[in-house]
Amino acid sequence: MISTASESIGKELGFNNISWLAQSFMLTSTGLQPIYGKLSDVLGRTILLKACIFILFASSTVAGFSNSVTLLIIMRSIMGIGAGGIQVLALIILSDMIPIRARGTYLGFTSIASLLGQSMGPLIGGVMTERLGWRWIHLINIPVLFVASILVLFLIILPETPGTMKNKIVRIDFLGIILIVSASCSIFLAFDLLGRVTSHTTIIFLVLLVVGLIILAVFIYVEKYTKKEPIIALTVLKEHNVWVGCLSAMMTGIVIYAGLFLIPTYGRAVYNSSTIEAGIKTWPWIMGVTISSIITGLSITLYGNFKPYLWIGGFLLVLGYGLLSTLDGTPKKTQEIIYLCLVGLGVGFRTPSVTIEAQSVVTQTDLASATALINFSRNVGGVIGLAMSKSIHIFNFSKKTAGLISDHPEWEAEITLVSKGYTSALWAITDEEVRGIAIKSYLDSVKLVLYACIGVSAVGFLLSLSARSVHLLNMKSVKKAVQDGYSSAVRRSSRLFDISRRDSPTLTISEPYPEKLEDTKSEFLTVGSNRLVISEPLSVSNDILDSIETISIDNDKQDSDETVTIGNGELSSDESITIRNDGLDSNEPIETENAIPGLDEFIAIENVSLDVDTSPRSQSGGLGTNRPNQGD
Repeated sequence: MISTASESIGKELGFNNISWLAQSFMLTSTGLQPIYGKLSDVLGRTILLKACIFILFASSTVAGFSNSVTLLIIMRSIMGIGAGGIQVLALIILSDMIPIRARGTYLGFTSIASLLGQSMGPLIGGVMTERLGWRWIHLINIPVLFVASILVLFLIILPETPGTMKNKIVRIDFLGIILIVSASCSIFLAFDLLGRVTSHTTIIFLVLLVVGLIILAVFIYVEKYTKKEPIIALTVLKEHNVWVGCLSAMMTGIVIYAGLFLIPTYGRAVYNSSTIEAGIKTWPWIMGVTISSIITGLSITLYGNFKPYLWIGGFLLVLGYGLLSTLDGTPKKTQEIIYLCLVGLGVGFRTPSVTIEAQSVVTQTDLASATALINFSRNVGGVIGLAMSKSIHIFNFSKKTAGLISDHPEWEAEITLVSKGYTSALWAITDEEVRGIAIKSYLDSVKLVLYACIGVSAVGFLLSLSARSVHLLNMKSVKKAVQDGYSSAVRRSSRLFDISRRDSPTLTISEPYPEKLEDTKSEFLTVGSNRLVISEPLSVSNDILDSIETISIDNDKQDSDETVTIGNGELSSDESITIRNDGLDSNEPIETENAIPGLDEFIAIENVSLDVDTSPRSQSGGLGTNRPNQGD
């Protein structure tokens, strides 16, 4: 909203440092995002969310009544603290409450809300500034946040984090917070300066970038050896899907913000559109995002596979930006609508699926950090995308119009204004020949930005090809677990046993699960309340593994050596498994067709080991126990 209100604010309060109105908000809203994940783990989700809502509420109120640019900049910086926290915490809380496979639907809708806000902000800001005045772009937050606070108070009920506030504060790594925020702000300021190409800003850019990278290196060292809880668990970044997801989110963020920068300016250059009309040009983008986000979320929920949507989204971004680069400046509304819709479809397919990609491989302990990292990476990409767009565009437009200014110095003021971002100044040039040359130079510069977006989209597409498959929880298992009294486990769990990974034939669950068994489950196994539930048939004809040789479940903390072993040899898809109940009431074998029947109440479990053995075994298997303790 602030982009369309800056001119009105400048006329009333002065233009001194007016550009910092947008920069201050982006700096704090993005720079602080990495810390919200760990802070929510330590302090609790809801208390931190309420604090962020209050911060945004109070700062928006003061901003709406500001009487100086300096005060307004300070308030917008504080607004960024609250807004950034709300954005991340909403995703974290959603991920806590929803099973990972069902999560796709909800993330799809949150992606729609976020991207709608980003794309419609200039339009809404323009309308409110023209009709109500610039102060209302801040005051409008008051009723919205009031309603949000009521909903949070009564509808979001999560367990409190144990411990006193003093003990919680002691656990916080304040040095890590200072370092990561300093590094983030330094790097963001560097890229922001890159968008204003001058001789001295290039030097400052390099200095800020180097300083930021040095601080980041110190942060990594501190986090590796800190005795407190690290702000970012470095082990999370060792997971392939997490670091690939972060890079993919960054690439997507770059092209999202570059596109949102280009679409309105293209409309103003070609059609001489007003601010409101230029904002309407984003509607095909919005429709594409809405449609694909819904499709992605529902499909992940139904089929449990996020990878196809990463690929489709990456391909559509390359295709959409490629087609946009073919526009020559002549009005072609039908083509523009189709091309922008393709880009929107690509954004909608990738945004929720990238988040699921990272969340699918982390434990509940690291869920908040992984979610915050993905959101942070996307916003870092946004900062880079804006800087990239502005620097490429301004540099090339200034270069192309240098000769035009020397030939027609009477239009120097208008052309200079265009190079500073005031696109409407193009149509203030009354000489049609000069205006035509200036518009062509402008559109040529836009094309260079589009070419850069094609390249970035291609990199994001290639990254998505390396994402590793993780079979997400089947919704039938969720329903079965809920029926058996495991609703807590279903809501709280995020880590799945991934028995389909060839590089991890053995998965052993140890800490911290022995004391929190309700947090452990897989598609086939649910561990909770001292019970083992096999809620779904275990199919031998697994489409990823050639055969499942042995699954061992060891009760190593029981008095007796109770072990359940199921050996199926190298069964083909049409062979049956024989399970003998050696220690149970019945001695009759149970024959099944490639499946293990559900066992509702079996044995208490302390340690779970899933073993995929590659040695040949007999065709018949045995299920034997030493008189297992049935019931609870």
